[in-house]
Amino acid sequence: MTLPRFVSSAFLVWALAVPVGFVVAAPAAEYVEKKGKAELRLEAERVENGQVEMRLSDKLTLTFTVEGAAGLQVQPVQTPTTSADWETSGKFKPQRTVLGDGRWRWQQKIAVSPVKAGELTLPFEPLRLREAPSTAWEQVAWKPIHVRVTTEVLNPDLAELRDVTPPEQLPPAPVWRVPVYWAALPLALAGALLGVVYLRRRARRQVPPPPDVWALGELERIERLPLGEQTDVERFHTLLSDVVRRYLELRFQLPAPEQTTAEFLAAVQSSCLPEEQQAMVHDLLERCDLVKFARAHPSVEECQALATGARRFVQESAALPAAEGQPAADRNRQTTMA
Repeated sequence: MTLPRFVSSAFLVWALAVPVGFVVAAPAAEYVEKKGKAELRLEAERVENGQVEMRLSDKLTLTFTVEGAAGLQVQPVQTPTTSADWETSGKFKPQRTVLGDGRWRWQQKIAVSPVKAGELTLPFEPLRLREAPSTAWEQVAWKPIHVRVTTEVLNPDLAELRDVTPPEQLPPAPVWRVPVYWAALPLALAGALLGVVYLRRRARRQVPPPPDVWALGELERIERLPLGEQTDVERFHTLLSDVVRRYLELRFQLPAPEQTTAEFLAAVQSSCLPEEQQAMVHDLLERCDLVKFARAHPSVEECQALATGARRFVQESAALPAAEGQPAADRNRQTTMA
């Protein structure tokens, strides 16, 4: 057995000997308040009869949602509450999603955390919106929520138990053994160095697959997922949309991250993809958004047909020359350099 193979085998045995623990999070409860076209959804560990109960170390996730026509305008929530008993622990940018038939959905998520334990009240700042730029602003007022903040464990879970405290360290080795350890230290360092060099060379030899090969493999894995529950259907469409976005980013350098569906489709339209390919992307992403945000309920056959369409799009677009999928500015730059 060669030295690199011996080092790699020893490293693998050591890695398998390390215990790994998995903690499964308890499902969150929800409190929902609807005011016309606006909705406030609160996620907490426990909600009973409109009263929220949580631990001091936890946080509440607030989701503000408004649906309306294309001209709908909503002012982003900067501070969800002015109460000194709460602080903002996370805030996300508002997202706009196409629902179809000329309707849009505006949504923003914010996380708040209590600063003390006890019986607290969580008041909300009004949400300002208007149907169109020519109409007056409206305010949506929300009911304050009573929250009980404790330092107790609300949902006991064996997975949250800590391991048994390990035994104390043995006393130092006798003085006559110390020189032996120092003599073995250079050999151990040399073996570790050889192992690192071998692993780095092996990692450099692993070339990532082409974008279409990667996308087809991911689509095959997604098609095997169960579709029995609505949550399974939503996860199916979320993963399908992510794979198509990532494939377009890798294959045609389209900016997929941090973009809404409308912005991404605009980038696809400005690219040099054929019109048929653009229509396939537009239809696929809109169908995924209808399930993720409009809570549509497609059948299992419709889900499988959508996955088949995504596979056909990847196979057909993979055959395009690299220049055909790039924006015109990139192709002009390549022509000038040539």
